[in-house]
Amino acid sequence: MNHRDIAALMAGIAPVVRDTIAKGLEGVLARLDKLEKIGPVKGEKGDPGSAGSDGRDGKDGIDGKDGAPGVDGKDGRDGVDGKDGAAGLDGKDGAPGRDGIDGKDGAPGADGRDGKDGAAGADGKDGAPGRDGIDGKDGAAGADGRDGLNGKDGADGINGKDGAPGRDGVDGLPGRDGIDGKDGAEGIQGKQGPEGLPGRDGRDGLPGVQGERGVDGKDGRDGIDGKDGFSLEDFEVKSDDGGRTLIFTFKCADRDPIIRSVKTDIVLEQGVWREQAFEKGDGVTWGGSFFIAQRSTAATDKPGISDAWRLSVKRGRDGRDGKNGADGKNGKDGAPGKDGKSWV
Repeated sequence: MNHRDIAALMAGIAPVVRDTIAKGLEGVLARLDKLEKIGPVKGEKGDPGSAGSDGRDGKDGIDGKDGAPGVDGKDGRDGVDGKDGAAGLDGKDGAPGRDGIDGKDGAPGADGRDGKDGAAGADGKDGAPGRDGIDGKDGAAGADGRDGLNGKDGADGINGKDGAPGRDGVDGLPGRDGIDGKDGAEGIQGKQGPEGLPGRDGRDGLPGVQGERGVDGKDGRDGIDGKDGFSLEDFEVKSDDGGRTLIFTFKCADRDPIIRSVKTDIVLEQGVWREQAFEKGDGVTWGGSFFIAQRSTAATDKPGISDAWRLSVKRGRDGRDGKNGADGKNGKDGAPGKDGKSWV
């Protein structure tokens, strides 16, 4: 399908979808219209109720603000001096005071005179031997003595045995290279060696000059005709549940039909709420208000309590009581009653 076919297809779908949605909303709009037109109903005037009991005492009011200070009064006259009172009892002794600070030292007194020598005392016992004293430090080293005289030469000793042969000495440094000799006679040609490995591929050559244009080829055979596309006549949209599910069907004589379904969330009026499951988009009335399901609900999800329902139209307040109507006209006179029997 190209862009034109798709545009034509969408142009055909749009009116069908619009009509289906409008048909699904007819019940909701009609019910909302009825709810808005309901006016206050005037009830019959009831009997006056009995007098209510006295209400509770109200709370104490808040204290008022302080008034402005009054004007100072004049000073009164001095009173007459009273008589002297009796002498009071002696008070208790106070606690002892803290010690005073020590005074400064006085100046030293003069030396006293020497006393007379006392009598000589008896000799005391020998004391215990004292501990060994610590070793003294070493004295300084004395000066070196003079060298002695040289002694006489001794006699020659006997010749000793021959010693073991010595080890080989270290190799000397290599000598310089000698002068090159003359070239020798040419040798016999050797045998051919084995074949070497193949070399690597060389780089691609530069592109050649473009050749002359060749002769145009013959036209190819016509291709097989494609299958016919869908048209608006092959397209059908229907709904078996009031617009909740749209079923799209594409029919063609030479192929199997293509069926696709789309589930919508359009509001479908389902009457008064009852204990059953509802689908997302269903609208119900409950307590005078209109609610719309926000998801698939359980039978226990109640509007106004469960968050599965969203309030769409709130119930209006009751209107004020209307004024008393005018007195009705007097009714027609009743038929005359039958004659009663006279009492004697």
